[in-house]
Amino acid sequence: MADIRPCRTDDLEHVVRLFLRAFRKGSSHSVPAATDYFQRLYFANPWADDALPSLVAEGADGIMGFIGVVPLPVRVDGVTFRVAVGGNLMVDPEVHDPMVAARLLRRYFAGPQDLAFTDTANEHALRLWASLGGRVGRFPSMRWVLPLRAGALGLAGVRRATSSRVLAALGRAVVWPVDRLGRGRLLPAAPALTVHEVAPAAIQEFSAAVGDRGYAHPDVDAVGFQWLIDMCRQKQQFGPLRLVRFADGDGRTSGVAAYYPNEAGLGQVVLLQARDGAHADVLDALALDAAAHGSAALVGQADPRLMVALGARASTYVQRNEFVTVLP
Repeated sequence: MADIRPCRTDDLEHVVRLFLRAFRKGSSHSVPAATDYFQRLYFANPWADDALPSLVAEGADGIMGFIGVVPLPVRVDGVTFRVAVGGNLMVDPEVHDPMVAARLLRRYFAGPQDLAFTDTANEHALRLWASLGGRVGRFPSMRWVLPLRAGALGLAGVRRATSSRVLAALGRAVVWPVDRLGRGRLLPAAPALTVHEVAPAAIQEFSAAVGDRGYAHPDVDAVGFQWLIDMCRQKQQFGPLRLVRFADGDGRTSGVAAYYPNEAGLGQVVLLQARDGAHADVLDALALDAAAHGSAALVGQADPRLMVALGARASTYVQRNEFVTVLP
């Protein structure tokens, strides 16, 4: 039977090789680069705590399973919770012991955290969480999609579906006229807010201000918030991360956003917050900014505060194979 124990830094190369076998078959990922990323994520984060470690399952032949844990203080309505964010749950594909993943999860759940949380559970992990008492957030697991440029969105779909250069070239030829014709239907005519690129501190300050009105936000200092932003910037598959604030005519901040424009693809919204009553204007300003930076569409995590604003636009919701799950 595998031994479940805290992960050590000298385990990380083995963990990364397991990660590449389990999730990145055929990829060209560098083992040293991925090992460095795992070290920064799980051992060099500002809240690293021996009481909330990442875990490995070790058998006679070495590391056979892993779950990463990042402790994170989260504040909601004036109350701070100690959250253990779980991720990268994996078991060696050649190991046929169905209990390894369950034992890793049980040990993780038994930690001193107020809440165990993940937003990247696939269907298999979701079943494991549920079997051990975890709950799935069905609505937060959804993603909203807001089309911005119909032609570019269609071309992004062609690129996903085929590697044909001929089809891609034909698609590029019609993108501009299609986007031109569809602009009035998909984008607002003029924004009520101005957009300003900002430093992470401005995002943190606004998040703290609105966080006591229903938003969950990291209860961290400037160093901790900068670390979160730096880790987001490591996701190079989405391109550069853009940090913006939205100001009204008096210069007052109405909202903030952190997102990857992902030129010619799906812009990924990491964070979008607004003052009460300003969500529609903030969404419009974000849409125009993203379109100006090449986004074909925006994708973000479902949020009840955005439902009315999104419902008034040509948006939809999708369910990807990533679920938000919590315990208790």
